[in-house]
Amino acid sequence: MRVFITGTDTDIGKTLISAWLCAQLKATYYKPIQCGLPADADTVAALSGQPVWPSNYSFNQAVSPHLAAEQSGTVISLSAITPPSIKDTPACIGEGAGGVLVPINPSGDTLLTIMEHLNWPVIVVARSTLGTINHTCLTIQALKGAGLSVLGVVLNGPPNPHNVAAIEYYGKVPILAQVPLLHSEPPAPCFPATTATSPLKNKPADLPPSNLALAQWVQQTPLPAALKNAMQLPATC
Repeated sequence: MRVFITGTDTDIGKTLISAWLCAQLKATYYKPIQCGLPADADTVAALSGQPVWPSNYSFNQAVSPHLAAEQSGTVISLSAITPPSIKDTPACIGEGAGGVLVPINPSGDTLLTIMEHLNWPVIVVARSTLGTINHTCLTIQALKGAGLSVLGVVLNGPPNPHNVAAIEYYGKVPILAQVPLLHSEPPAPCFPATTATSPLKNKPADLPPSNLALAQWVQQTPLPAALKNAMQLPATC
């Protein structure tokens, strides 16, 4: 079971949803390109307690991947995007950087190109508030146009039944979960990203107080039935 998490924007909640899935499914985490510090893998490892894989490209700059690579004197190559093998980690949650059309190199490749390269089923994370119908449907259209399987959408923010209905009708995909707006501070430096060969040992109680409630939510909130069904998971999972 491998799923790629993308979103309609940056800071839309992709990392939180990735941590939630990793915790509930006992899955590892993989982010092909990381831009900015602290790394999202640090957050996922600290919140979920699950192992993470190193990124193929990591940049300190919190900017678009193509610009981060240019500023670092390198060019991102699609051939270097190498996910962990199924043998090493059957259950893996991947996460993109920003939205689907974020550029990664001068050749015109984007995050969408990476998703095509991986060919994993995709879940879209979007906000629930005004403006989300356009952003979400555009993202779904791009993914389907690339021939990718879109499992559905996870909405972050206050409940909005009208936007739920509109996205399901016009986007022709299900809303898999609605998550309340949760806030987090970056994980403390004492929680570095781990590799899948060195699982994180920290428990929620070991986290800084600012992240404790979020870690408890990630680790204790079960996945809704719609999300399990889309991922073809057993009801007891």
